[in-house]
Formats: sequence, C-alpha cells, structure tokens
Amino acid sequence: FAGRMGPPAVPGEYTITMRVGEQEHTTKVTLKGDPRIEMSQADYQAQHDAAKTLRDLTTKVNGAIDTTFNIEKQLTALKGQMEFAGNGGDTQQITEALDQALAELKELDNRLQRPVRGLNYRQYPRMQDEVRGLMFSMLGSTTPPTEAQMTVLKELEHDSGLLLADVDKFVATTIQDLNQMLGAFPKIMVMGTPTTE
Repeated sequence: FAGRMGPPAVPGEYTITMRVGEQEHTTKVTLKGDPRIEMSQADYQAQHDAAKTLRDLTTKVNGAIDTTFNIEKQLTALKGQMEFAGNGGDTQQITEALDQALAELKELDNRLQRPVRGLNYRQYPRMQDEVRGLMFSMLGSTTPPTEAQMTVLKELEHDSGLLLADVDKFVATTIQDLNQMLGAFPKIMVMGTPTTE
C-alpha cells in the first residue's frame, strides 16, 4: 500500500480493483496495524498525512532543482555563443545580462542543494537535505510524528514556499527580460517550473 519512503497506509478497509481487458474484479481487504506497535488510528493518520506533505515538498524541491539545472546549461551555452559572436554592443550587453542571471541562479541553487555533492560533512544542509532528513526521520520510525518533527515540517513548508516563489520570480523576471534581449539568438526554454500554489 505504500511505496518506498512514501506515505504509509492507514489501517482500515480498502477496495482493490483488478482490470484485465474488459473484465473487472473487485474485492475488499482489511489492513491492520502491526500488533507489536502501540499506535492509535489517529497516530497512523498523522504519520500518513505528514509523510504525504513531505512527499509533495520533495517533488517541488526536486522540480526546482531540475529547473535551475536546465536553465544553467542553457545560459552557459548562450554565453559561449556570445563569445564566439564577438564583443559588439548587443552581444556585450547580453553577456553582462547572462553573467547576472548565472549569479542569481547560483544563489538560488545554493539554497536548494549542496554545491558539491559528497562533501556532506563540510557543508551545511540545504532545503533538499532538510526535507529528505525529516522524511527519513519520520518514516524510519514506528511512532507517530513528534511535536518537534511537526514544528520542523511547518517551518520547511514555509521556507520552501519562499524559496520556490523566488525561483518562480527569477523565471518570470530575469529570464523573461533576458529572452527579450536575445533577439535572433536562441531563447531560454523553461520547463517544469515549480509552483507555489
């Protein structure tokens, strides 16, 4: 009923439907909690809800990381084209705008994830680490979320919302302005932009 590190199922009655071609078979199953674990129905529900929130946060943060990575590749490629085109007035202005966009992007990415993977002990955790760490902490336990964990979860929801809004703003302002400057040069294509809604 639950994927790896996904929201754990809540004990209760479930309906399973199997379809093969035009045939359909439905049956009901009752999922029971582990009798060795003392958790109430409310505890199971709280654990499920917290895990679902963390899964959604993980999806949004990873989506933002994919977006910034994709934009960085395009900006770097465009900078190479500007260098090849020479130092005319338009290309010089575009190059300066590209450098500014790359600097802004580096700052955003530094808030999303560690700049150098594999140096965890030398780097403070970023948003991706914070969300992942809390998820493993909650789902690696056979107890309901603690008050402290729920407090951290609310803080992460708030902080990630601000960060994703900054990524959206970067795309809507810096990248849009840059695309208007590019003229006949290839435009920056943004796919999978994170949403704060």
